[in-house]
Amino acid sequence: MNQPQPLQQPPQQPDFAVINDKFRTLGTGVSAKLTEIGNDFSTKCAEIGQELGLCPNLPPIAQGNEILNMLRRMDTRLVRIETRQGEMDTRLRRIEAAVDQLNNRALAGESNVVARAHNSITFAGKPLAALYSPTTNELIEDFPATRGDLDELSHMRVVDLLRQLGQPIDGTPDEKRSRLKCACGILLS
Repeated sequence: MNQPQPLQQPPQQPDFAVINDKFRTLGTGVSAKLTEIGNDFSTKCAEIGQELGLCPNLPPIAQGNEILNMLRRMDTRLVRIETRQGEMDTRLRRIEAAVDQLNNRALAGESNVVARAHNSITFAGKPLAALYSPTTNELIEDFPATRGDLDELSHMRVVDLLRQLGQPIDGTPDEKRSRLKCACGILLS
């Protein structure tokens, strides 16, 4: 627990009455002898210098230094806060991107369920329902129009469609074509 701090004596401050008196004495001493004035002048200047040296102890100046130090500490803290905020913004953007990807996958998945149901009952000459890319939730371009077109696809196009559908691309060409047909909802016999 914090205990009350004892009151501290304020630091010594300049005495402006003394400074005023010394300057007045100098003014009245001008008519005295030059040597006397020279000695007195140097003594008075030393005393004035000593008093002026106490100016940093004046509350406004001493508090000004404390305020400057506090502002420096606050600036350092603000830099740390800004850095953390930047890191949080980066994390938030990553989270938003991940949510967008999940949303695309979910929407494409819903659309593809309907398309697969349609494709499961189509015959060789009937049109196929195109599937959506789970990455972009957009219709896959140049999707085979019919089952016959699906059977005519080149091996490279089969691999490309499997990739766009997020399916594995390993296996023989016949296994890949069968996997694509399953992904399209076509029942294999």
